[in-house]
Amino acid sequence: ENGQQVQVGYAGNNGHEFQSVTTEIKKRGYSPSFTAQGVLGWLKQQNPQIAREIMQTNPRYIFYQENSEGPFGALGVVLTPQRSLAVDESYIPLGAPIFLSTTAQGHPFQKLMMTQDIGSKIKGTVRGDVYWGTGQKALDWAGKMKNDGVYYIFLPKSSVLIHD
Repeated sequence: ENGQQVQVGYAGNNGHEFQSVTTEIKKRGYSPSFTAQGVLGWLKQQNPQIAREIMQTNPRYIFYQENSEGPFGALGVVLTPQRSLAVDESYIPLGAPIFLSTTAQGHPFQKLMMTQDIGSKIKGTVRGDVYWGTGQKALDWAGKMKNDGVYYIFLPKSSVLIHD
C-alpha cells in the first residue's frame, strides 16, 4: 500500500491440486487472449466484478517468505534471468546444463541454461519454463512464451545408460 517493494520467494503450498484460472474462464464461456497479460487485463480491467470469484475456484494456495537475495529455485540457488530453466525432474536432473533453441516473441532464443527449478505443471520430457526475471518487462516476455523448441542436455558419460 505504501509503494515499498519487497522480494519474496516460494515457501510452500497447501498441497491441493492446482486449478487454472484460464480453465475456469473457458468453462464459463469467456474467451480472452490467453496470454498472462490477456488474462490479467480481462480480470482486472474488463471483469473485476467476477475476478475474485474466478480466482477463488483454485483451491491451491502458495505461501511466500521475504527473501532479500532473489528468487530461489528447487535446486536451492538464486535463479538467473534468461539462464534458469524449470523442468520435470523425473526426466531431467536438476543442475544439468541445457542448450535451449527456441524463439521468444518472434526472435531466436538460443542460450545455455541451467536446470534449477521445477513446476507443478511442467510435466514431460520436453517441457521447460524459462525464468525471465522480475518486473513488468519479464512478465511481458514470460506471458507470451509458449513456443516449440529443442534442447540438448549435457550429462557426464557415466550417468547415461547405453543399450546395444
